[in-house]
Amino acid sequence: MPNDKKEFSFELPEEFRTRNLLVEIQGGEQTNAKPVYANGLDVQIVNSFGQLKVANAKDGKPLPKTYVKVYSMDANGIVKFYKDGYTDLRGRFDYASQSNLSTDDLVKFSILIQNDLYGTVIRETEPPKQ
Repeated sequence: MPNDKKEFSFELPEEFRTRNLLVEIQGGEQTNAKPVYANGLDVQIVNSFGQLKVANAKDGKPLPKTYVKVYSMDANGIVKFYKDGYTDLRGRFDYASQSNLSTDDLVKFSILIQNDLYGTVIRETEPPKQ
């Protein structure tokens, strides 16, 4: 079966480049929508340690005091608030560790990273392997 998928790209108009958007594509009988968040964040997830690092995308400097909110999903598809907090002085946040909870039954984390000056990013990742 031949691969009929084609890839298209286009430039956003200038007035939309610094805004959060919902981009919707329609073709035939299909519609697909995806949020696009304007941001200047460089987010690195270190899955093996259950940590993330947030930096300024332009200069690579760590961004302390960046808000992080984490939701978990278990094997039954149940989504729950997991934890939240702020990045430390190194721009790091431990998204997986909790003294009263185990990650054994979890299959995914959804992580919101929000900085007042540099915008918002949402990332998804698997729990760290024990």
